[in-house]
Amino acid sequence: MSTSVAAMDPAKASALAAKDPTLGAILGFLLGPFGYIYTADWMFFAISLITCNYFLLGFIIVPLHIYKKITAAKAQMGAS
Repeated sequence: MSTSVAAMDPAKASALAAKDPTLGAILGFLLGPFGYIYTADWMFFAISLITCNYFLLGFIIVPLHIYKKITAAKAQMGAS
């Protein structure tokens, strides 16, 4: 199962592009793995929980990852 935006089906990319990247980054920073619930990315949510929020580096990694995924989905939707 690929989680890249390029491999995403258009419906999922459209739903992700409708989300606010700033809000996603703030949720990722404040709530750690629960920010992934905002983007409906259950695999990364589980990984983040199992690894104790990426060995406590999640406060940096999670917000950047969520922001990147949402902005990439917005770019993909704008390009199509």
